[in-house]
Amino acid sequence: MSREKTVNEERAHMIEILGKERGLLFYSLQNEFIFLFQKFRHFKELFMKDESRIELLNKAAPFFFFTLQKVLLDDLVMNISRFTESEKQRKFKNATVKGFINRFDRNQLNHDIMKKFNTSLKSANNLNDWRDKRVAHRDFEIHVNSKTISIDYHEVEECISDLENLMKALYSHFFKSDFMYDFFSPVGGAMTLLNHLDYAQRSRTEYLESQRNNRNFNIDSLRLNKRSFK
Repeated sequence: MSREKTVNEERAHMIEILGKERGLLFYSLQNEFIFLFQKFRHFKELFMKDESRIELLNKAAPFFFFTLQKVLLDDLVMNISRFTESEKQRKFKNATVKGFINRFDRNQLNHDIMKKFNTSLKSANNLNDWRDKRVAHRDFEIHVNSKTISIDYHEVEECISDLENLMKALYSHFFKSDFMYDFFSPVGGAMTLLNHLDYAQRSRTEYLESQRNNRNFNIDSLRLNKRSFK
């Protein structure tokens, strides 16, 4: 059985296959997308599953989770924008997936990659209005004249899914193997938080009920019947 590559070995492998500049660029994009993918997993677990989770967050700390929801959403949109924007802006160069693609002749990339690339850019462009008018800038019409603008969480999910398909296709094309972005679930993530909040809420409810009914509070029974979110 072959062992997994270390971080340094993976970077060296990419440089060996792609050359120094393209290898380092892809390595950077790979790490950036892994983090983007994981951030969205947390966002989805907290805010896109079902009403019971929203109710739990509102009971625990409504303003904090409202703030977290907004900060995470804006960060995801900006992250997608940075990942897919043009390589050059005035005199500055950006490390983007578009810049990586443009470093190859079209006959070096197959039709499937280019199709996924164009689909990803289209998905990202759908988020540009929110990025330009609510995140990167304060649009006058929105903030002064009460013009409304909205964003669908599922548009963000679709864009990240399209980028995942592109990154998988690129990895497979150049390195002749598959890469799974959902290969791990970090310890101490959104699911851990939800389970701790649920346990704390049920503990409080049980304690208050025991006080009202003048009976002992048995915390061990809660541990034995702890519910887990899935």
